Amino acid sequence: IIPKDQKRVSDIKRLLASTGYDEVVTWSFMDSNKAKLFSSLKDELTLQNPISSDLDYMRPSILPNLLKIANNNINRSFHDLSLFEVGPIFENAGDKVITHACGIRTGSIAGKNSHGESRNFDIFDMKADIATTLESVGLNINKCQIKNNAPEYYHPTRSATLPLGKNILGYFGQ
Repeated sequence: IIPKDQKRVSDIKRLLASTGYDEVVTWSFMDSNKAKLFSSLKDELTLQNPISSDLDYMRPSILPNLLKIANNNINRSFHDLSLFEVGPIFENAGDKVITHACGIRTGSIAGKNSHGESRNFDIFDMKADIATTLESVGLNINKCQIKNNAPEYYHPTRSATLPLGKNILGYFGQ
């Protein structure tokens, strides 16, 4: 018997893969210089004996690791990407590990096609992906307020926060 939380994670991974995303699995730690762009650094999350000097901090977000993978692919001329990871993030040492789902899309929706024009992914594609994911776990995005107060590493006018009451379900944007 699979525990309910594990089944939900598995279902979300399957859903994201079925909507065109490719799953990646990255380290649960990252470069502290990049981590401070996404969160204030905390001494208790710095690794005492890292396996590499650029993997010295427990990740506060999955997004930096996905952006690094996307950047590596773009540098190798793979521009149309849809990547996701479901895994732990760390806010404080000793706290319960928080499992997050994070996805990025870049480039055009469909590859080059002589029969029609292609368009690039936009914020509305991301909103639709989030709505599909939330609906799969029984939440209706129409009951959420979309606010324009996403973290400062997002574009100030092309991003949003998705709260449900006092709980923040997620962020999306450029």
